[in-house]
Amino acid sequence: RKHSLSHTHTNMLANMYFYKMIGEKAPNNAMVLEDEGDVGAYNRANRSLHHMIENFGANIVCLPLGGAVFPFPMFVLACTWALGRMMHQIGYTTGYGSHGVGFLFSGMIATPIAEGLCMLVALKGFGVAIPGSLPP
Repeated sequence: RKHSLSHTHTNMLANMYFYKMIGEKAPNNAMVLEDEGDVGAYNRANRSLHHMIENFGANIVCLPLGGAVFPFPMFVLACTWALGRMMHQIGYTTGYGSHGVGFLFSGMIATPIAEGLCMLVALKGFGVAIPGSLPP
């Protein structure tokens, strides 16, 4: 069967799941999360929390490991990540697309830099020569 999504709902992408009714006399309709008003804002805020849970594993690993070698930069990155996550969640409550700046700070700046610093630590620990660094 071919399905199509209506583009009249601007926040359709906040819907993680589609449900259908079952039973003998159930209509053949898809059910989605409410995307308007206060309930829609609540649903989008929860979707933002799901995004955080899906993506913050690297931060859990990088913060203590990278923080042991780069304490101040990792602190700044942790603050940047936290600010970005707050901006993401607050932005998502106003509608899809408003969360982009928060994603930029948390997912495209803070996390990759923290991962890079941890990779430098690992490479140095494995004895890989890093141009411009001090010998082990």
